[in-house]
Amino acid sequence: MSSRAAATVLLCCTLLATACAAEPEDLPGNAVPLTGSRTLSPAPPKAPACTVEDVVVEGSRTDKPRVTVPEQCAPPTTLQVKDVIPGTGREVTSTSGLSLIYLLFTWSDGKEINVLDRQSGGDDGGIGIQKLEDSPFPDGWEEGLIGARQGARRLVIVPPDKGYGPQAELMPLTRGDPVWIKPNETLVYVIDLKEVYAVFPSG
Repeated sequence: MSSRAAATVLLCCTLLATACAAEPEDLPGNAVPLTGSRTLSPAPPKAPACTVEDVVVEGSRTDKPRVTVPEQCAPPTTLQVKDVIPGTGREVTSTSGLSLIYLLFTWSDGKEINVLDRQSGGDDGGIGIQKLEDSPFPDGWEEGLIGARQGARRLVIVPPDKGYGPQAELMPLTRGDPVWIKPNETLVYVIDLKEVYAVFPSG
């Protein structure tokens, strides 16, 4: 090896060793250290999960409920229920017949889905269910009504695993075009129990 080539190799090794030993502040602005590890910024903390107490339901028994879904916390991951207005009549069981009216909200956008075209209080938009356990509603909706009493206004928050799960759900409306429930949506129901029957009346 010529003396010039040897000098070139020695210079390259010296520069490489210097770069490896340099502290980050000693390097040019766009240089990256060749050794050591970078310090990564910590991930932002996740918002705490909401509870049923964080959802605000306003209005008297005869009013259409006004519902505010919070934005400062994450949706609950478990079924949550609360009697906004307690009932005093017959208690709901899995085999009860029901006459009720309800509103549905989607957690992700706080949007009301006016399934029954409920415009105000009163008896408009009511439905009858012959037996709770045979209803077409999600499992969480049925579980959330157990133990409520006739006359109650019950708030039920249904997580995705007890709702419609990972698939989208087409929700028919009494007026207008059907709307889609997003996959893995958390559902917020406000349910007014008008009548609770041991056996749903025929005819």
